[in-house]
Amino acid sequence: MLFNNQSSNVSSDVIHEGDETVLRVDYEHSFEVPSIEDSESCMADTIDKLLSNKGVTKIVFSQRREYEYDYNQTRLLVEIAKIYSHLIKQKNLFNYSALAMNIQNPVILKDAQEKYAKLQQIIFNTLKKDPIGTYVELKRL
Repeated sequence: MLFNNQSSNVSSDVIHEGDETVLRVDYEHSFEVPSIEDSESCMADTIDKLLSNKGVTKIVFSQRREYEYDYNQTRLLVEIAKIYSHLIKQKNLFNYSALAMNIQNPVILKDAQEKYAKLQQIIFNTLKKDPIGTYVELKRL
């Protein structure tokens, strides 16, 4: 692979500045522009970092210039991280047997298999990358 946009090129630190706890993420050595709005990998990496660093009140990405997410924006991201963490801990609610209530009926079984695969994909893969898209997909189910 010629260009590696993975988060391995990204380092981060948590810094306390007065009343704020700032997650500073250095994208200087990454080819990816740090934007949670435009980059699924940046969004997923940020959610992972928020799960690892509790109490963050502001996020700053640096790459030639600084991209800052204020308290309100950070709170939304922290809430998404909390939802993701809660769902991961409650995996048993989304297992196959929980969705297939009547597996004797072949029509219900087929539908349950499709819904199970879709739900697994949405919750455990898409949520961290695209929370708005996840919401839309869940509403469609």
